[in-house]
Amino acid sequence: MGTYNHLFATVNCPNCGKENLFTIQYKHGDCWLYDYKIGDAIRWGGNDYFQDEHIEPPIKDYMSHINEDLLIEGMADKCPFCNYDSPEFLIRIEGNIIRSVSKK
Repeated sequence: MGTYNHLFATVNCPNCGKENLFTIQYKHGDCWLYDYKIGDAIRWGGNDYFQDEHIEPPIKDYMSHINEDLLIEGMADKCPFCNYDSPEFLIRIEGNIIRSVSKK
């Protein structure tokens, strides 16, 4: 999988429905194990990925797409309530800001 980022978000498990603070791994922006929460802006300018695809510099080639509204796939750690392994989530990014997380 390579390097990714973490989103810490309190969401319902897609399997059992119980609310939990999940650590969700995803690839978008400068992927260097950065920690994010809902409301944070995505960092750019390093090991950049756009919607899970590695992109090469210069940033001007894709800067116009950064502020689009996007849904990024992410995978979380195991649910502590039902042991559902690797639940998948959708991360909504609007205007380069992480806005919400929902089940996939």
